[in-house]
Amino acid sequence: PKEIVHIGNYAFDGCENLTAVEVNEGCTDIGDHSFARCSRLKSIQLPSSINNMNYNAFDGCVQLDSIEVSKDNSVYASQDGVLYSKDGKKLEICPKTKRSPFFFPDTVNEISEGAFSGCFMLKTIILPQGLKSIHSNAFSNCEQLKFVSIPKSLEHIGSFAFSNCHALSKIWVYNSEPPKCGVSAFAGVDGKTCQLQVPIDSEITFKSEYGWDIFSNVTESLNLTLCYNITPLRSLYLSLKKLYINTFQSDKSDKRGHLA
Repeated sequence: PKEIVHIGNYAFDGCENLTAVEVNEGCTDIGDHSFARCSRLKSIQLPSSINNMNYNAFDGCVQLDSIEVSKDNSVYASQDGVLYSKDGKKLEICPKTKRSPFFFPDTVNEISEGAFSGCFMLKTIILPQGLKSIHSNAFSNCEQLKFVSIPKSLEHIGSFAFSNCHALSKIWVYNSEPPKCGVSAFAGVDGKTCQLQVPIDSEITFKSEYGWDIFSNVTESLNLTLCYNITPLRSLYLSLKKLYINTFQSDKSDKRGHLA
């Protein structure tokens, strides 16, 4: 109804047959877990009046692939079904069904709390150059996540940011100074088998830094040092990496279609 200004906590929790939602103009906020466990929810449209909601509003929405918001909204904006802050600097919520490769807009310098939590189809994350902060639980429970590339600009990784990413097997960090980690940032990641690649002369630093000290399989890479100290090389390297991932994913899709 047009009179609704607030959707309460747990309002539609567990409504398994709900497939689409269009929130009325005039509604200003969506409560915690309001659409949690709506396992068939695929899309949600938000009006210009919405100015507050938590990522956990869509916990367990395993088929959600699109969050769209009115262009007149002064707080949020959407691109390819992903919710951002209006200025594009903060990635707010990524729908659970997004696949790899996931490419960030160049404007993003912050990833919100729980933004990618439970994105079970993501396998590769190349974090954007310019990113400064990853908030708590940002990538928690990404069950298939295997590879993460961390840019030189990153300063902080929040508590439980990569918790329960059990498949994580390789992390590249381009800064010789480890980003500061919150409590249990990599809880559930096997520090013995997951390979951590860092710039030259920084292995000891990482092994003694809180949060990073869980990793024993640490190797130094000259490539990480060169590519992020020489700007043209950095740009070329990132372009080739994106091209490789796109090609790799396309090949896999073609093979699946052929077999089908």
